[in-house]
Amino acid sequence: MARDPLLLVHLPKTAGTTLAQLMRYHYRGGAFKGAGNVLSRPDQAEPRLRTIARKPRFRAAAGHVSFGLAEQVLPEATFVTILREPVARTLSQYRFLTASGDGAGLVPPWLDGDVGGLTLTEAFDRGYLLDDLQTRMLCGLRSPYDELPDDALERAQANLRDRFAYVGTTERFDELLAALNLALGWPAAAYERAREGAIASTHPTDEERDSAAERNRLDRELHAYAGELVSERVDSAVAEEAAVIREATARLNGADAVRSDARVERALEEAALVRAAYEERKQKAKVKRRRET
Repeated sequence: MARDPLLLVHLPKTAGTTLAQLMRYHYRGGAFKGAGNVLSRPDQAEPRLRTIARKPRFRAAAGHVSFGLAEQVLPEATFVTILREPVARTLSQYRFLTASGDGAGLVPPWLDGDVGGLTLTEAFDRGYLLDDLQTRMLCGLRSPYDELPDDALERAQANLRDRFAYVGTTERFDELLAALNLALGWPAAAYERAREGAIASTHPTDEERDSAAERNRLDRELHAYAGELVSERVDSAVAEEAAVIREATARLNGADAVRSDARVERALEEAALVRAAYEERKQKAKVKRRRET
């Protein structure tokens, strides 16, 4: 049985922002809280998690927090995470960092935020990018900047298998969402992937791909293992729910209908409600900022 809070260990550039937005919608009315960011504000992550632990009204949370820290503060939480093919994930983070020019919330406070002109190799060598980041975030370290233990991969695999109620991959995101819908009673909803755009369309060089692969040897094995877990946990009900989400999402993004039934139509209607809630929240935040200035 799921226990509160549902906590997303959000690995950067894996579709975690998309899932976090849906979680915020399903746990609206003050039941959702950001869990912090160990990458750029490590001193704030533990206090945020302890606030969540103290206040039962927070039933869901998401943040760039390491599993090691989150488990220490919230050992009874229901954990969820998403992994991504590590070369694609690394290159996406690199493009995101350099396009932002200031690190976009993924640079530690002890480094200069001016990352606009760095090559991929420089970004790794100077600490703006971490090798095997997904393993670092999942093996039990409190901070991803700590030294990796020799058995980091084995620890991360064990945590995924034994401590995470829900494991997904970016490539099979619909199946993760379907599993959450069925287990937690969420209505199916089409979705728009968050933070996609021109950055995603940038073509990396062969040298960048080779460098990213070399820096993520453990993550490549961990991602493959996550895919095995997804396959083991997908049954016929999850597969059918995922098919509904996939069709509705394609329709939402302009594709022609392949199937049209009541469930797909409801998923499209639910997506409109998610979007309306997001716009309302954004407008309230805008008004609040104006009052504070």
